Amino acid sequence: MSKREVLGWGLHVSRSGNLVLVLEGEARLGEEVVDERGRVVGRVSDIFGPVEKPFAAVKLLEGVELGKVGDRPFYASGVEGKKRRKARRRRRG
Repeated sequence: MSKREVLGWGLHVSRSGNLVLVLEGEARLGEEVVDERGRVVGRVSDIFGPVEKPFAAVKLLEGVELGKVGDRPFYASGVEGKKRRKARRRRRG
Protein backbone atom coordinates (compact mmCIF):
# COMPACT_ATOMS: atom_id res chain seq x y z
CA MET A 1 0.00 0.00 0.00
CA SER A 2 1.34 3.43 -0.87
CA LYS A 3 1.95 5.89 1.90
CA ARG A 4 -1.23 7.87 2.56
CA GLU A 5 -2.01 10.83 4.72
CA VAL A 6 -4.05 10.10 7.81
CA LEU A 7 -7.64 11.33 7.49
CA GLY A 8 -8.31 10.94 11.19
CA TRP A 9 -7.94 8.86 14.33
CA GLY A 10 -10.62 6.55 15.68
CA LEU A 11 -12.47 7.80 18.72
CA HIS A 12 -15.31 5.28 19.13
CA VAL A 13 -18.26 3.59 17.43
CA SER A 14 -21.49 5.41 18.31
CA ARG A 15 -24.73 3.76 19.42
CA SER A 16 -26.10 4.32 15.93
CA GLY A 17 -23.21 2.29 14.52
CA ASN A 18 -21.20 5.16 13.05
CA LEU A 19 -17.44 5.34 13.46
CA VAL A 20 -16.44 8.71 14.94
CA LEU A 21 -13.07 10.09 13.84
CA VAL A 22 -11.06 13.04 15.15
CA LEU A 23 -10.07 14.60 11.84
CA GLU A 24 -6.49 15.40 11.03
CA GLY A 25 -6.88 15.96 7.31
CA GLU A 26 -9.60 17.36 5.09
CA ALA A 27 -12.66 15.14 4.69
CA ARG A 28 -15.44 15.30 2.11
CA LEU A 29 -18.97 13.98 2.48
CA GLY A 30 -19.38 10.63 0.73
CA GLU A 31 -15.64 9.93 0.65
CA GLU A 32 -14.60 6.32 1.27
CA VAL A 33 -12.61 5.60 4.42
CA VAL A 34 -10.10 2.75 4.68
CA ASP A 35 -8.28 1.18 7.63
CA GLU A 36 -4.55 0.57 7.99
CA ARG A 37 -4.83 -2.61 5.89
CA GLY A 38 -6.45 -0.75 3.00
CA ARG A 39 -9.91 -2.28 3.51
CA VAL A 40 -12.85 0.04 2.85
CA VAL A 41 -14.77 0.38 6.12
CA GLY A 42 -17.37 3.02 5.17
CA ARG A 43 -18.13 6.52 3.89
CA VAL A 44 -18.04 9.94 5.56
CA SER A 45 -21.66 10.80 6.36
CA ASP A 46 -21.27 13.90 8.54
CA ILE A 47 -18.67 16.43 9.65
CA PHE A 48 -19.33 18.20 12.93
CA GLY A 49 -17.74 19.89 15.92
CA PRO A 50 -15.48 22.92 16.30
CA VAL A 51 -13.56 24.25 13.30
CA GLU A 52 -10.26 23.91 15.15
CA LYS A 53 -10.77 20.20 15.88
CA PRO A 54 -13.55 18.72 13.71
CA PHE A 55 -15.00 15.22 13.89
CA ALA A 56 -16.39 12.98 11.17
CA ALA A 57 -19.10 10.33 11.36
CA VAL A 58 -18.40 7.38 9.08
CA LYS A 59 -21.34 5.15 8.12
CA LEU A 60 -19.87 1.65 8.27
CA LEU A 61 -20.47 -0.86 5.50
CA GLU A 62 -22.55 -3.91 6.37
CA GLY A 63 -20.50 -6.71 7.89
CA VAL A 64 -17.57 -4.50 8.94
CA GLU A 65 -16.35 -5.36 12.44
CA LEU A 66 -13.64 -3.02 13.72
CA GLY A 67 -13.17 -4.10 17.33
CA LYS A 68 -11.32 -1.40 19.26
CA VAL A 69 -10.97 1.78 17.23
CA GLY A 70 -9.37 4.12 19.76
CA ASP A 71 -6.13 5.69 18.52
CA ARG A 72 -6.20 3.77 15.22
CA PRO A 73 -5.48 5.72 12.04
CA PHE A 74 -7.98 5.80 9.19
CA TYR A 75 -7.28 7.05 5.69
CA ALA A 76 -9.20 8.55 2.77
CA SER A 77 -9.27 6.19 -0.19
CA GLY A 78 -9.46 9.06 -2.66
CA VAL A 79 -12.81 7.79 -3.99
CA GLU A 80 -15.52 10.38 -3.59
CA GLY A 81 -19.20 9.67 -3.28
CA LYS A 82 -21.77 10.34 -5.94
CA LYS A 83 -22.13 13.98 -6.83
CA ARG A 84 -25.41 15.46 -5.77
CA ARG A 85 -27.52 17.16 -8.37
CA LYS A 86 -29.19 20.43 -7.60
CA ALA A 87 -32.94 20.19 -7.41
CA ARG A 88 -34.60 22.05 -10.22
CA ARG A 89 -37.29 24.53 -9.44
CA ARG A 90 -40.57 24.09 -11.19
CA ARG A 91 -42.22 27.11 -12.64
CA ARG A 92 -45.81 27.66 -11.77
CA GLY A 93 -48.06 28.82 -14.35
